[in-house]
Amino acid sequence: MLAAAIALGPFREHRAYSIGFAIIWLSLHWIHSLWANRHLNPQRLSTIAPGIALGLLLIQSRKLLTYSDYEGPSRYLIIAFALLVGSSLSTTNWKSLLQWITAGGLTLGCILYFAWNNADFSTLEETNKYFFREGLGGINVLATVLSTLTVCGVYSLRISKNFITRLISCASIVTTYSLCLESNSRLAAVTPFAGLLLSWLISEGWPYIRKLKLPAKFAAVCLFLAVPLVGIWNIVIAPDLANGMESDALRLQIWKCSISNSLLAGNNRIAYGNGFDSTAMQDACGQWQAHSSYVHFLSHHGLLGFISLLVIMLIVFKGIRTHFNLRLEPRSLWQSSWGEVALGCTITVMLNGMTTTNYLGGYLNPLVIGLMLSTGLAPIMDSEFNSESQQKKSRISCN
Repeated sequence: MLAAAIALGPFREHRAYSIGFAIIWLSLHWIHSLWANRHLNPQRLSTIAPGIALGLLLIQSRKLLTYSDYEGPSRYLIIAFALLVGSSLSTTNWKSLLQWITAGGLTLGCILYFAWNNADFSTLEETNKYFFREGLGGINVLATVLSTLTVCGVYSLRISKNFITRLISCASIVTTYSLCLESNSRLAAVTPFAGLLLSWLISEGWPYIRKLKLPAKFAAVCLFLAVPLVGIWNIVIAPDLANGMESDALRLQIWKCSISNSLLAGNNRIAYGNGFDSTAMQDACGQWQAHSSYVHFLSHHGLLGFISLLVIMLIVFKGIRTHFNLRLEPRSLWQSSWGEVALGCTITVMLNGMTTTNYLGGYLNPLVIGLMLSTGLAPIMDSEFNSESQQKKSRISCN
């Protein structure tokens, strides 16, 4: 269901089917949770939460299928639904889900390439705009989805042992990342590498760095910072610098205008922003969005919205830290602890939101964002740590 939703995502005329598959997938998961917990205490939050979420989803399904709540709270509800589902999945189930997401990414990439090659368009941007009519959003939003799917493909490759699954993951990585490059989105070209590298260095590199002496530790930290910064400079900053920083200067101007006409506009807007209506931003800045998820969110919902975002991110990073603390040992490049997977997915989503309003566009976008953020909330009791630790104990007892 989720793979089909991803594959149909770019088609504007079929996006109702895309979100429909996603609604069915979410509903089936919660129905299964309600049935599995039918004998538990009904007063427990973990028992009633799936029922509440299922009810809200069904109530909101008409607005989702008709896209009649484009600027309303539906996007945040989808993120919340995805967080709830992802946080209830064991890491074993999450590995299977990553494989299906990767398969959906491969199908999506093949559809984009097929349409591009068979239509009379010279660029992927034109194909997305005129053939698909921006079902997932503009080219930059589409590129952020592709970059996220690239990271999912890499982790699916590293945690899978099945040859066919690894083959599909490799094909998905090549397809989705090549489309990232074809989109000419500088951010999408960098975020997969930045997310994967930073998460690997934090997860696997830092335990070794801590054992080094101070001079060697300082050199290792400098190298840790230099590698992504050099990539960002060469891919993101240098090309725009050659054009007089025209693109980034325009983006900064939009950010300044958005903040000035929302948080700094008086009438307590610093607390709650402009609300869901983008008319004020369109009239003042000539743009209905801020080209940054953080600036756009802040201008719409003010400091109260920022506090809510901060609370969610604190919960996510606390979960990731717990996975790191409970892992047994660092992994090689061809393996991955679940903490590394969660951190890489989270960093990628966060970086994608810096210069693109990546939760706008199709409703599939907030669903993917919510799922990626929920990876760090997978229950520890079902994580790979427990199975490995039991195996280790059994080996010790046998000896």
